[in-house]
Amino acid sequence: MELSIMLVFGAGILSFISPCVFPLYPSYLSFITGLSVKEISNRKDQSVQIKNKVMLHTLMFVLGLSIVFFILGSAFTLIGDIFYQYQDLIRMLGAIFIIAMGFFLTGIFQPVSMLKEKRVIKLAKKPGDT
Repeated sequence: MELSIMLVFGAGILSFISPCVFPLYPSYLSFITGLSVKEISNRKDQSVQIKNKVMLHTLMFVLGLSIVFFILGSAFTLIGDIFYQYQDLIRMLGAIFIIAMGFFLTGIFQPVSMLKEKRVIKLAKKPGDT
C-alpha cells in the first residue's frame, strides 16, 4: 500500500516538472489567483493579502478539480460494476450481433428495411424569402 502511494506521488511530481508543462504555469497562476503574471512576479508588492488570496484561490482550485475527478472516478466505477455484473449477458448479445453481421455480410440475412436510404433534404433559402 505504501509503495503504491509513493509511486503515484512520484509520478505526479515527475509530470509536474516535465518540460511540456512549464509554459502552462504562468497561465494557471494567473487563472487561479486572478492576478496578472506581472503582479505575481513583482516581489516588492508581496503583501499578506495577496499571499492569502493566492493560497485561498489555489486551495479552491485544487478542491474543485479534486471533486470533479472524484465524481468522474465514482461514475466510471459504477459503470464498470454494471458491466461486470452483466458481463455474461453482454458477451451473449455481442456474439449474437457478430453472428448477425456475418449473416448480413454473406448475404444470408438481408433486412430490406435497413438497406433503404433515407435523406433529409434541407433547401437553402433564396435571398428575399421569409
